[in-house]
Amino acid sequence: MTDLAHALKTEISRLARKELRAQLEPLKKSAAQSKAQVAVLREEVSALKRQLRALEKQTRRSPYNSDDVPKASRQRFTAKGFATMRSRLGLSYGEMGRLVGASDQSVRKWEDGEAIPRMKFQQAIFGLRGVGKRAIAEHLGAAAN
Repeated sequence: MTDLAHALKTEISRLARKELRAQLEPLKKSAAQSKAQVAVLREEVSALKRQLRALEKQTRRSPYNSDDVPKASRQRFTAKGFATMRSRLGLSYGEMGRLVGASDQSVRKWEDGEAIPRMKFQQAIFGLRGVGKRAIAEHLGAAAN
């Protein structure tokens, strides 16, 4: 009787292992595929990090910030020309600053040659070159109201 019980136990455990192996095989395959995908993604991440570092290094080396990149223009800013334009229009530092969107201190420094206006201010200054005194007075009057 013990031989029969022992044989039955071994047969049951053999069949159970066989069933488990059949059920675990697809899981092992999917785990291996997942590990391979993780390795590929890890490589992609490291490649992207290298590219990011290279781009950061390149932007640190660039001489201009993104908002300071000069546009191709035939117009040039000179302190003397700016001072002449302000006096021709009969404007104070504050009025000229309001027209171009800057402070009166900035206007004074631009005229004295201590500073150079950024491109957005230069574009506003270039826009004032063909404007007369009356139009400027109307614009300042409308802005005051």
